[in-house]
Amino acid sequence: MFGHRVKASLAPILWFIFAKYGNFAANSLLSIFPDTTAKLLEIVCDVVIKLIRDNLDYVLSELSNMMILADVAAIGQLDVSWLKKVLEEIDDVRYFIVRAATKDFDARKKVMMVVKKRFKKIQRSFSDLEDTYRILREIVIRSRELCDLLRSKTMTGISYM
Repeated sequence: MFGHRVKASLAPILWFIFAKYGNFAANSLLSIFPDTTAKLLEIVCDVVIKLIRDNLDYVLSELSNMMILADVAAIGQLDVSWLKKVLEEIDDVRYFIVRAATKDFDARKKVMMVVKKRFKKIQRSFSDLEDTYRILREIVIRSRELCDLLRSKTMTGISYM
């Protein structure tokens, strides 16, 4: 295709790329090494195929690798500025996704901190109630003991008479 030997399976995608961006390998200093140029073109085709066929999650997870492959093609003197621009745009999307997720995480963290503080306050209020209950229970027990003692003395006093 355009003087470059690539796998037949990649010819349609390479034709699409050349139609859209021109022969980005035309000015490569490596054109004197057709096998090397063909491998670099295959790398670029593989990246473009991933961008076209794979879902966003996969692309985002492989984005760093794709950027490295684009850099390799650029080192090989292929004009892949168009591919780097696309990958940088996707990286910007990833940045905003991570930032939004971070904000969500921060918001969740703040909510959890508020919830924990409220829970501690509730625990303290229960602790105060528990202390109050314990004191009241002690008073009730002492009062019963006192009543029982008074009753027993009254009963004892009556029986002696």
